[in-house]
Amino acid sequence: MVEFKDALRWDPKNFPANLLLRRMYIKQQKAADALPLLQKSATLRPDAIDPHRLLADAYTQLGRDEDARREISEAERIQAQGGSRLGTQAEDNLEQK
Repeated sequence: MVEFKDALRWDPKNFPANLLLRRMYIKQQKAADALPLLQKSATLRPDAIDPHRLLADAYTQLGRDEDARREISEAERIQAQGGSRLGTQAEDNLEQK
């Protein structure tokens, strides 16, 4: 985690470091910490599926189901345009509710 933070100090627009650090926050159940940074990732690469899938996971952890659904829809829209899929748990969690 330290390496990603260091990389972002040198280059705050480093998309891979930004996204991977946020993914680690989600895995550690730190959605509130990850949320603003994931939103930044989505802004840096609006054509990428990954930030939207991770945003959906963060919103799900925070109980913001409607926001999670919106991000899943956005990820599906991007995927339909040729993006690559990143599996997350948000869709499964929302389907069970």
